[in-house]
Parts: sequence; structure tokens; C-alpha cells
Amino acid sequence: MTALHPFGTTGLHVSPLGLGTSHIASLSNPHSTAEMNRLLDQAYDQGIRFFDTADVYGQGDAERRLSRLASKEGTLICTKAGLGVGKSQTLIRLAKPLLRPLLARSSGLKKSSSQARASSERHVLDTGALYRKFLGSLKRLKRDQVDTFLLHSPPLAALADGQLYDFLDMIRDKGLAQVTGVSVQKLEDAETVRATGRVQALQVPLPPDACAAAQPMLRAAADAGIGIIAREVLSGTPDPQRALSTILSNPLVPVSLVGTTSPTHLAANAALMGTARRAS
Repeated sequence: MTALHPFGTTGLHVSPLGLGTSHIASLSNPHSTAEMNRLLDQAYDQGIRFFDTADVYGQGDAERRLSRLASKEGTLICTKAGLGVGKSQTLIRLAKPLLRPLLARSSGLKKSSSQARASSERHVLDTGALYRKFLGSLKRLKRDQVDTFLLHSPPLAALADGQLYDFLDMIRDKGLAQVTGVSVQKLEDAETVRATGRVQALQVPLPPDACAAAQPMLRAAADAGIGIIAREVLSGTPDPQRALSTILSNPLVPVSLVGTTSPTHLAANAALMGTARRAS
């Protein structure tokens, strides 16, 4: 069993490697639901206990698929809300079984589909709408509570008046999430959010070439008891396995996310949890 590590001072203990699920239910993923269910089971069997998702991933289908793990011992689920997609993307969810074979045969169509989805994304940061979206996530995950809930890449300006932090406090006070925080758009936003003292968790983009510059922020977050979730940890690297081993060995980063739909890649990544040495 992979050794778990404290997630700041939140009381949660996380596996060093987490699975990002943005692609497991996307239209561009050619794999079947059964194959992705087996991938999720494989991740759990190989020691991954932290699963990152969002209501907008696969228009809710990523959360639906994760529900199969929601009651398994030690499973930690982090979901996010605050991004939405247009009505056309919501309707596309119903047509996925018909559209996937077409996309698999046409790289141009696949690219156009991805561009259309990206262009339809918008922030949904009204607290009433956020609350409804969050309750929808709980229903899809078949949970009464998530372990971690994050605002999904809000602009710093939207956080300035404190109302969204008040919303996060309300979610915790109601017992709907044990830990709350923000998934920041940019690494440079992380220090501003950390300094408010209003979050217990921060998800940050942390590609290999940004790790050195991020150390002061990571140290300040650790000193404040904030749990760090690193994403984009393989971005731009010619040596993914070395980059992943390095980030897994960083004691200031409790959990690093890697998204994959490949059982082979998943197994190689999970194997590094047992070989990466955690610095003291």
C-alpha cells in the first residue's frame, strides 16, 4: 500500500499521485465507458486515493463515473465548480455515443470539437448557481460530502469582495465538504489567494520549469497548513517520468495530478509513487 501524506493540516491524508479525470468522459476520448471504469479501478488498485474532477468535465459524466469509487475505503474526491459550458455542449453529451466514432476517424473534426468546447466555457460565479451546481455534483458522485471542493479557476477580481470565500465557508459549515479552496488560473495568483487566510486547499499549475520559482509560495502554504494540489506537472517536459518523480519527491506538494486514459501510462505513473523518495 502506498504511504499517504498529510494534506496540510486539514486532517486528510492523500496519495502522492492523484488522477485527473478531465478526459475520462470527454467527447474526444475514444475509449468506452467499460474501459474507463476499468481504468478507475486500476488506479485505486495501484494505490491512487486522490481523484480530481469537476462538474464541467464531460458535462457531469466524469463525476458519474467516479461514483463507482466514492464509497471505497480511503477514496478522496476533489470536485470543482465555477466554469460552465454553453447549451450546445450540454446537448452534445446526449450524442456522445454517435459522435465518438466520427471524431476517432477525423483529427480535424476532433480539433474543431475541442475548440468549440473551449470557446463555450464561461465563469459561473453567482453563489446561488454555484450552490445548485455543487449539489448536482454530490448527486452524481452519490455522496453526502466531498473531501475537497474548489472554486474552478475564478479571476482574482471575482474573489476580491470576499463573497466567494464566504460561500466556501458555508459549504464547510453545512458539512458538505471537509476542505475548501481555489483552483487558481495562474501560478502567480496562488500567493494572493493564500495570503487571504480563507482557504484550506490550493490547486496550482506547476510545470517543471516553474517549480523553483514556486518554492517560496509552496513553503508559505505549507507553513499555513494549506494543502497543495499540483496540476500540469508534465507540461512541456521531454522526460515525463523524471519530471513526475521529481514532483512526487517534493515534500511541499502533498499530491500531484496526472490525467491519463491509458492503462499503461497509469501503471508507469503509479509505480513511481513507490520509488520516489520523500525528502524530509
